[in-house]
Amino acid sequence: MRAVLKIGGGILRNKEDLKKIAEILKMNSNRENILVVSAFNGVTDMLLNAYTNKINITKELEKIHRIYFNYKNKELEKIFKELSKLFSFKKRSIRLKERIVSFGERLSAILIAEYLNAHGISALAMNSEECGIIADGRFENANCLIEKTKVNFTKKIIPKIKEKTLVITGFYGIDEKENINTFGRGGSDYSAAIVALASQAQILEIWKDVEGFMTANPYVVKNAKKLDEITFNEAKELGYLGAKIIHPRTMDVLTESEVFVEIKSVLAPTHTGTEIVQKRTKKLGKIITSVAAKEGVCMVNIMSGKMVDVPGTAAQIFSAVAKKGVSIDTITTSQVSITFTIDEKNIENTKKALIDMPYLVENNFEIMKDLAMVGVVGEEMNVPNTAGRVFSAIGRKKINVELISQASASINITLIISKNECDECVRAIHDEFKLGE
Repeated sequence: MRAVLKIGGGILRNKEDLKKIAEILKMNSNRENILVVSAFNGVTDMLLNAYTNKINITKELEKIHRIYFNYKNKELEKIFKELSKLFSFKKRSIRLKERIVSFGERLSAILIAEYLNAHGISALAMNSEECGIIADGRFENANCLIEKTKVNFTKKIIPKIKEKTLVITGFYGIDEKENINTFGRGGSDYSAAIVALASQAQILEIWKDVEGFMTANPYVVKNAKKLDEITFNEAKELGYLGAKIIHPRTMDVLTESEVFVEIKSVLAPTHTGTEIVQKRTKKLGKIITSVAAKEGVCMVNIMSGKMVDVPGTAAQIFSAVAKKGVSIDTITTSQVSITFTIDEKNIENTKKALIDMPYLVENNFEIMKDLAMVGVVGEEMNVPNTAGRVFSAIGRKKINVELISQASASINITLIISKNECDECVRAIHDEFKLGE
């Protein structure tokens, strides 16, 4: 039996966390285990900040990572030397940024492998370049070229699996021009799915410090319950809507595969977590599966008479926004208006895109800030009055809805509301459908 275990930064904070990982591996020593690791907690943010502010934090990173060992490691020395050199470059570029932020995973892979070796588990650290994880050339939000990666794993990885526990860098791949391409924040989940598929594993375990997917954020809803099972589609929707359990693109990799996927907790490693399945095998007994929320959302309203009966209007606007590197979440349209939502970090680039097309938009647009997106998710939602109950529940709390969208497959209802009313909205819907019972 072959298993891939994804270890995230949230459980890479101290020696106690490394001890837990070693114990989990020893508990599952009858399997062929591969670890896919994120950077240590907070390290990626440190690297991004250092790149932005043009400061060399190599010594600070050395101090953080060296507390785990009192001996020298040649590979570690080499990495710190290379990183210091990169920080000395005066010219900024996306290629330089991508390479710098990948060092969090490079460091954690080496350190975890060394820790395991020192505690009786034969381990080998391998970075994405050595494994042959091939990306498509897009910076900061790349996709993996799966078939090419499979070929590389057949040659480079599968022969090594029986010899040692492999510790592989998550978060990034390398394109065919040998540039680093990161998979986006949280992209180590996606990397783990790639490794599971390419290594022909039967099991993928995403290890967290929470029990699994919940009916809502337990910090917002006190009686939120763990979900024993959710479907691939539900997991994707919840990922996009802000449930920070799994990267939404993770499940796309495993569609049509037979890999068993489970969210597991390092705090209770022998307990069953949340299984993620292609098709539900257990009766949920609820119309709604979960309610998720994401803050930091902005809504863009465009009003222009020039859009009436003009083919390709929406395509022109969305293309212009995309060229500025902006991703759009939710869209509603009419003949004279287009409304869509973006992340608040993309406000300035969105403004630039729209100002550059006065012939169409005529500067008749507004951007509303301080909003939140609340998503109601469930594959059993396609029953009469589900939407009515959602709106009645939040109406009783006098919560105003700025935008409404429903997926074509009826798997979610998305609401855009004031961020100040976000928690109250989630609680109202959770109570209405009795998800905590």
